[in-house]
Amino acid sequence: MGIITDIDGAAEGYEAVTLPLDEEAPGIAGLDGAVLRRRSARPTKRAVIYLHCMDDPFVPPDLAGWYTDRGFHFYAADLRRLGDPGRPPQASRADELAEYLACLDSAAAHVRDADGIETVVLCAHGTGALIAALWCHARRGSQPADALVLAGPALRSGSW
Repeated sequence: MGIITDIDGAAEGYEAVTLPLDEEAPGIAGLDGAVLRRRSARPTKRAVIYLHCMDDPFVPPDLAGWYTDRGFHFYAADLRRLGDPGRPPQASRADELAEYLACLDSAAAHVRDADGIETVVLCAHGTGALIAALWCHARRGSQPADALVLAGPALRSGSW
């Protein structure tokens, strides 16, 4: 996961969090694990992990604010690099999916373990929604997320 730096000021108010990635996981070697975090002003043990995948718009600022105002820390997981069309042709779709799932494993573990979060809400739209649903299904036995919110920002009035 790369740190979002090319989104005209949209990443303001976030801090970078580097994630340790399991180098033994399929397809993970060489990836830099990072997410952006916006903390709630209130002490909390609740968090949202928002997936940002290839071709999905960045997190709308009012969405991050909505969650932080209600006592959730907000994490934006930038998974765009994994779906990069410039990747070597030998990378299969299964390898790409394994990379997405491993990065989400790392993000969820960090949020729970390093930041002491007890309740994790996974939120996504577009490509991220598909990845989120597949991850929740693949990890259903361990339940790494307490809730899954699949959003359709085009349905909202405004400028998403």
